[in-house]
Amino acid sequence: MEHCSDMLRAGGGESQTQPPRSVSFTPVITTSILLLITACSNTVFGSIHNGDGSYHLAVEIVETIPHDNQVFTQGLLFDDGRMYESAGGWGESALREIDINSGEVLRSANLSEDEFGEGIAAVDGQIIQLTWVSGVAHVWDIETFEIVGNHTYEGQGWGLCFDSGKDRFVMSNGSSELTFRDSNDFTVIGTVQVLMGGNPL
Repeated sequence: MEHCSDMLRAGGGESQTQPPRSVSFTPVITTSILLLITACSNTVFGSIHNGDGSYHLAVEIVETIPHDNQVFTQGLLFDDGRMYESAGGWGESALREIDINSGEVLRSANLSEDEFGEGIAAVDGQIIQLTWVSGVAHVWDIETFEIVGNHTYEGQGWGLCFDSGKDRFVMSNGSSELTFRDSNDFTVIGTVQVLMGGNPL
């Protein structure tokens, strides 16, 4: 669960020329989000097999955390007992560390005005943060919140997970295809189509 981020994001993407997205957000982050994020891992809580290879996840809200309802949450990450958020929006994108009890922003680092922050994943003391249409994944030092490198990729960046069992990233781009990427240099090492009933999902 701690290495998953934004893989279940809903909605579609606008072109970069469109104005910032304006959507009303719930002022709390709920544990139900955390349980949904668990779908990125090998563990399924309260799952019911549907007989067609899919699972219905039964979730229960067990705790809520206050959250700024003006922030566009694009990535959410728990790592080593700490919570990190990738905030999206043109001119408003940032990487933030959030107090897990109060929801207070403990640290924040802004992206450039022309970048839209997306999914995040943590590995080896670093946070990798996707951008929506810029084709850049920033590599942040998890302790200093300084950018220590970048990766480039083609297409859109949406969600990101780190699969520790296979030492790879799993990245979504808004389509039915998931891309597996090398944990060191972010190169593509495989893809998979997500299907339900033989149809792209």
